[in-house]
Amino acid sequence: MTRMHEKRTWAEKWRTNISPIALQKLEKNPITSAKCILAWYGDGGFEVIHEDNQLTIDLKELKCTCIDRELTRIPCCHAVCAMYHDEKNLEAYVSPWYNKEKYVATYRGKFWLKRNDSIHPPSVKKMPGRPKKNKRKSKDEQKKKESKFRKDNSRGIKMSCYLCKQVGHNKKLCPTRSNMIQNLQVI
Repeated sequence: MTRMHEKRTWAEKWRTNISPIALQKLEKNPITSAKCILAWYGDGGFEVIHEDNQLTIDLKELKCTCIDRELTRIPCCHAVCAMYHDEKNLEAYVSPWYNKEKYVATYRGKFWLKRNDSIHPPSVKKMPGRPKKNKRKSKDEQKKKESKFRKDNSRGIKMSCYLCKQVGHNKKLCPTRSNMIQNLQVI
């Protein structure tokens, strides 16, 4: 509450109708705009060359191709250059949110509005695509046991033969089995 009181009294002491921060930016922009080269192309439109950048400005719609004006709502140095050419008041182009009245109203202290509307949860939408069959498990829930038919080589375990019990081959590739098959074919 003390911070709100301090901000409100600080805003009431402003000498101009615009906040000091916005005014400081406005005063800095004419210095930078002196480096700009301006070309007028009619209907409130200008072309500005500034530090190897070519920018367009439309004073009727208050738009500049640099994004600074869109972000801060304070005329950028390119727009200031065009406004000086047309002899326009810079303070008129600053957003009303930087005005003294708006700033004081922000810190006046009337925050909560009484409403009769009740708050409802958002509506559930059916998402596109086939729904997942498996349950999403939480982090602490135990994972499914691995299958016993999984390849042993992927876990680093050597395979062993069922017939001769030697490591390095399986029953299908066992040399004793191939000898047994040859003996059976001879008989």
